[in-house]
Amino acid sequence: MTYTEPKLCTYGYDLKEPWFVYFTVISDTGIKKYCQYRGEQKSSINRFKSKDERVKAGNMLKLYWKNKLKNGWTPFKEEKKDSIPDFKNMELNNALDFGLKNCDVAKKTRSSYRGTVKFFKEAAEDLLISKIAVADIEKTHIKLLLNKIKEKRNWSNKAYNKNLGYIQAIFSELEEWKIVKFNPAHRIKTLRTTESQKFKPYTKEEKKIIGEYLFLHHYRFYILFQLIYHTGIRPKEALSLKIKNVDMISRTITIEPEIETENSKTRSIRIVPINQFLFSFLKQLNIESCPQEYYLFGSPFEAGKGNKGSNKEGRGTMHPDYFKPSQVQIKRDTITKFWKKIVIDKLGINKFLYSAKHTGCDDKILAGISIDALKELFGHSSKMMTEKYASVVKQLRAEEIMEKSPEF
Repeated sequence: MTYTEPKLCTYGYDLKEPWFVYFTVISDTGIKKYCQYRGEQKSSINRFKSKDERVKAGNMLKLYWKNKLKNGWTPFKEEKKDSIPDFKNMELNNALDFGLKNCDVAKKTRSSYRGTVKFFKEAAEDLLISKIAVADIEKTHIKLLLNKIKEKRNWSNKAYNKNLGYIQAIFSELEEWKIVKFNPAHRIKTLRTTESQKFKPYTKEEKKIIGEYLFLHHYRFYILFQLIYHTGIRPKEALSLKIKNVDMISRTITIEPEIETENSKTRSIRIVPINQFLFSFLKQLNIESCPQEYYLFGSPFEAGKGNKGSNKEGRGTMHPDYFKPSQVQIKRDTITKFWKKIVIDKLGINKFLYSAKHTGCDDKILAGISIDALKELFGHSSKMMTEKYASVVKQLRAEEIMEKSPEF
């Protein structure tokens, strides 16, 4: 089979006439077929009202058909349908779907990725690059797509950066499958943002206010709060802990990752030590008298039994048996709402529960515990990751430089 080079018919740049890309395909038996394409209705090159935009769209359509012909497309028979994806010729939007499908991430993360892929596919349709081979996508295309979505959806710089991270992950998966030779979304600069205060460690005064209020009014939740502070265990991991995971004799907590329940961010088993302060709190839960399969911090309510958890005193999270060992697990969103109601709204401290981990990290460093020890405690793969949780590291290093710098 042979073919002519795809060309753009512009009718002398007359915008009132329909433009199209045309070429001729000649079969091995000498049969000729004249082909012309304007793009699909939604992405037709003729929907553009200016000459420059239509030329740009037409050139994109030319490139698309040039790639199709180069890779064996023919109008004389239906394209071969294989159960195995055509990695070599995979179009951009199909590749994005493939990357999303094969990303091994938690459900919540996958949901975020799905939204990003949807935005990028829509923008690719608008820019007429959705059908370009993903192998031909470059950094410039990604930046154009990001800017298009930012403008259309009125993204903040923070939202831009977040979605940039997601699309980088999708393309990393495509790179892993060798669908692209390199990740075109890598090394795209993030936009400037102001630092959020919600994850910052609590101040000394905030620690006092939060600690006293929880101690007096929500003691079992106070123990959960202490667990996060002392061990750096994530809130979702803490809610997934069962009695069998807590060994009061060896004073250790074992976090066993489960892919189905996604109870841990890491894939390896972690052994977390229980210090003397946390040990005294956990003793008060009387876990030795509870079944091993009970959750350490559970709910007294079971789904479908009429206990939907209103905001009245004594109901929902205000129930005296809430956060007590139970066979019913508490959802992560439940304590997010509880924290907002008690700490953010009532106490006026606009910081998250997760800040307990950051606060515990800072306090341990100030107490002389090394970054290496904290890295093991948190289950981090690098010290750099641990240092992200420690806001005092830069301060201590600056003080060390000021105090230990030698004289000239």
